[in-house]
Amino acid sequence: MTTMTLRYKQQQSNLTLREGLSEHLAAEGIVYADDPTFAAHDACHVLFGLDTSLRDEILVDTWTMLATDMTPGRYAEVLAKPEVSGLLSSVPVGTMLTASVRALPDLVRVWWRSRQVTRQWAFADYSEHLDTPLVELRARHGIRVLAA
Repeated sequence: MTTMTLRYKQQQSNLTLREGLSEHLAAEGIVYADDPTFAAHDACHVLFGLDTSLRDEILVDTWTMLATDMTPGRYAEVLAKPEVSGLLSSVPVGTMLTASVRALPDLVRVWWRSRQVTRQWAFADYSEHLDTPLVELRARHGIRVLAA
């Protein structure tokens, strides 16, 4: 995870979703095959203004479950993918629990802000919005990033 200021994390970012994804992937050093589920997940990182720290992974998953059309069944399928389950199993349980407890105040904020979302984000249809500025997407869906 990077410590630099990322423009996609700003509520009023004029970056397009495509530009935000490029910034996110470059800053985090993320390289993966063209798996649409991972790309959609990374689009959520950008849309909700989150990086890949353990805290932000917890928060982006919460945002995804509360403010997108992702269903619990589909989410379970994603978690069962070997690439995901392998990553999850590499994090010690104590570390995961500690990060989850520390994230509780922000989880409450995510829950509250997800209640204010006016239109759910279509998880799998992110590519239709690649050339739309983040400020516009967030306004259209009623999304306020945690940094705002």
